[in-house]
Amino acid sequence: MARSKKKNEAKARGKGGKGGKGGKGGKGGAVSKADTVKEVLDACVDVEALDAEAAAHAVHCMATRGAREWGSRDVLNASPTWASLLRRVEEVCYAFEMRHTSKTLWALAKLGSRLPPSLLQALEKSVLRLASDFDPRGIANVLWAYATLGYAAPSTKVCECLSRLVVESAQSFNARDVSNALWASAKMPSILEDSAVEALHTRIERVVESAVAQELSNILWATSSRTSPDAPKSMLKMLHTAAAAKAGECSAQHVSNILWSCAKRGYAPATLQNELTQVIPSLTTQIKPQTLAQTIWSLAKLGSRLKPSLIQALLARLSEVTITCIVLPTNSN
Repeated sequence: MARSKKKNEAKARGKGGKGGKGGKGGKGGAVSKADTVKEVLDACVDVEALDAEAAAHAVHCMATRGAREWGSRDVLNASPTWASLLRRVEEVCYAFEMRHTSKTLWALAKLGSRLPPSLLQALEKSVLRLASDFDPRGIANVLWAYATLGYAAPSTKVCECLSRLVVESAQSFNARDVSNALWASAKMPSILEDSAVEALHTRIERVVESAVAQELSNILWATSSRTSPDAPKSMLKMLHTAAAAKAGECSAQHVSNILWSCAKRGYAPATLQNELTQVIPSLTTQIKPQTLAQTIWSLAKLGSRLKPSLIQALLARLSEVTITCIVLPTNSN
């Protein structure tokens, strides 16, 4: 039995040895130097030689390249090397450290490729095995990854584990971690228990001043999407004040999400609403059809009195994009 275990460990480590480079496609080699997803795939010349670290590194490199490369998902789905790499990750993930598990789940979600159930199950085992090693960033990354995958809801055991970790570590979360964790809990409510969400709500009071526009947008969107447990009014007040102060840093999507969160609750502080509507005209050229529809719906739902310049900017953008249907709320709604 001991000899068999050692044989499996040697196989997982690959030619590079434990924690080493894992062959020609290993960390620090051609994989790291590749500029595109295809080049990363081409650099993985001997997938079976990749150890745990090298396999995780290869997947992570693909995600960082694929995030800025159009059509990367099609490249992956058509590649036999990608299929082999996924099998290799499944084989070696029992030897993953926390950072490997967190980064690999994040990368696989970022790439958006459909994953085999057996790989997801193997990664779940890694999450449970390494639970005591996870830091706040690792916890938030895993939550974000599962919510982004969408179709791959983790098991009850994993959800309970992640909820416990959030409760225990929430007071060490920074604004980015809180934002990602709350966003995940709104996209996939089953992933976090109410006690974990409440712990994150408590942490917001300490990190709101350091939060950037995107983080504030995500947090407000999440607290209005997942209303159980509901966000404390004092917390919302702080978030609204911070969002008003960062309005000039918002993208069109951030503005739309903040307005939508207010519209869902039926209230937006005058200062916040004024600051956001002032920046919309300068952002209209970057507003996508769905974002434009959401922005107009939110403004109508809030009963906002719009300046002529804003109305003109929105109408001009409407004439440039194709929208299947915009349903504006009536007073009865």
